Amino acid sequence: MLIAFSGAQSSGKSTLLEKCKELDELKGYFFVEEVTRRIKRENYVPINNDSDNYDYTQALIVSDHIKNMALKNAVLDRCALDGYIYTRYFYEENKVSRLLYNFAFDTYYYRAIQQYNIIFYTDPNIPLVDDGERSIDSDFRHRIVTLFENEIKMMRRTIETRNIKTSIVTLTGSVDERMELIRKTLKDAH
Repeated sequence: MLIAFSGAQSSGKSTLLEKCKELDELKGYFFVEEVTRRIKRENYVPINNDSDNYDYTQALIVSDHIKNMALKNAVLDRCALDGYIYTRYFYEENKVSRLLYNFAFDTYYYRAIQQYNIIFYTDPNIPLVDDGERSIDSDFRHRIVTLFENEIKMMRRTIETRNIKTSIVTLTGSVDERMELIRKTLKDAH
């Protein structure tokens, strides 16, 4: 089973991934930390809205999401939906090429939707936290959240009309409330 967390920056994905490592339902699963921060460290490239070469940075990120789609029994902190949303934002800002935007879109729509068993979308109604890496620009975050929410609606329709087996679960509330919904979803999936 391939499980992913998805959502805007500072919406609780990494916290939930860490807590999931303690769940009996996920014993033996491989956990993938957030792609973007690792790419920043390994390739010495700026991320979020601080890049000077958005095509390169976004190509690395989307490529890593493709690699992660081949994993089995894994829990991911972010997925191809995230790669697509951020690439779309930068495309709308004229910061990435049409070629890269199409690559991210094709990866997301034609490959990713069917690869994930469960996508946990983390509701962004928690405060932005400055960790020194993620953007704390509230306008940037608002636009990212809007893109996610619009895309999640369309994705749910696509899943329903094409009879795709992927589940999208929106996580809201406190960390404990979110973890309770994760446990229930995992129990129902097994």
